[in-house]
Amino acid sequence: MESLWLGTARADISPRSPLPVAGFGFRRGVSRGVIRPLQARIVCFSPGADAPPARRVLLISADILGWGDDQLERLGARLARDCGLPAEALILHATHSHSGPQLCQHVLPCLGVRDDQYAAWMEDQVIEASRRALASLEPVRMELHLGECAIGIHRRRLRDGCWRMAPNPDGPVDHEVRVIRFIAPDDSTRALLVHFACHPTASADDFFSPEYPGLAMTALEDEPRGPAMALFLQGCCGDIRPAMIRDGEFYRGDFNDAERLAARLADAVRQALARPGQPLPLDELETERTERALPLGPLPTPEQLRDLADQQTVEGEWSRHLLAHPAAIRPHAPLRLTLLRLSPALRLIFANAELMIEHGLEFKRRSDGRDLLVGCSNGVLGYLPTARQLEEGGYEPAESWLYYGAPAPFTSDAEQVFRSAVEQLVTAGEGEHVA
Repeated sequence: MESLWLGTARADISPRSPLPVAGFGFRRGVSRGVIRPLQARIVCFSPGADAPPARRVLLISADILGWGDDQLERLGARLARDCGLPAEALILHATHSHSGPQLCQHVLPCLGVRDDQYAAWMEDQVIEASRRALASLEPVRMELHLGECAIGIHRRRLRDGCWRMAPNPDGPVDHEVRVIRFIAPDDSTRALLVHFACHPTASADDFFSPEYPGLAMTALEDEPRGPAMALFLQGCCGDIRPAMIRDGEFYRGDFNDAERLAARLADAVRQALARPGQPLPLDELETERTERALPLGPLPTPEQLRDLADQQTVEGEWSRHLLAHPAAIRPHAPLRLTLLRLSPALRLIFANAELMIEHGLEFKRRSDGRDLLVGCSNGVLGYLPTARQLEEGGYEPAESWLYYGAPAPFTSDAEQVFRSAVEQLVTAGEGEHVA
């Protein structure tokens, strides 16, 4: 690829009417309003100004908890029909904000029920903005800038023989902020990709907001010499949350806490950009998608589900959900991975799961920083714990799958299936390429 061209656009996807705020099982009712607009930020990559649409890639990052699997199929079909974009060239990423509307269909109602009318309207906004991004291409060069933002902490801690959700300062964490800067011919910053790993759970109130990732990106964009677009990519944050601690325990905050964390992330990005960046050589613009079946444990029988169905508990809601959706009772969960290669020194691997910090640290170490894992992309099937965590227990491996409407937890083999799939994806050098 002799050149890289980039186009950007954004869409306001704030709900126009009260809807459930997704992400926490204790919320009830609908939102109290939109405290800051929710955005879908769109970046189009092309190997040249005149390259056909089939050789372009569209990356969309939205201030939501997660995309629905059906939305990937539906938006991919519309963009293929209207813009000639191949299905594997569309990447839908969610910042995993816990202050946005619910778009997943398979989660329990306690996490927020999807409004299909809103989902259809939101998709229309994304399609219209995608057309603008595809039409706004200009040449860019790339630089990598490194920073640090210590707002997150490991959230699994052994207490009284059980793994609890509690602050663990000795647990693994990744404070690194990786900023990919796209520079226009006049040396202005056309766009930033900001990769960072920490759960967007600062605010537990009932207002819609973009949480700390979206607030930080807007702060950067609003600066006089800021980027035209700052797009957040959520890393492996499954067991990392903001270090909001009182008396040794996590506390639930509000919008003010999200603003405070956003200011720290934005400042970390500014400091990273103030230091010299590493030029990233161009590579063949390439994307490839693959799917694997992740094994699940023993499935519940209809009798077991009916025995639980009358309970006013998470288990009761889970059993009622599966009885209403028997097709979900299957022995495997579909893992979806998408590779985006922009440079010989940079590969982004998007996964439809909440990945653990150990996953991100391991692949970053093994590739000397070349490979960055990005979770909550092209749908989200739930948490993908490590084999060790499955043995330990706790929320992520032993409880969270209920909320995601899965019929059973993963087996210890699931982690190896995931790791092998990522390794094969980054080393194959073949498959369905955009360029």
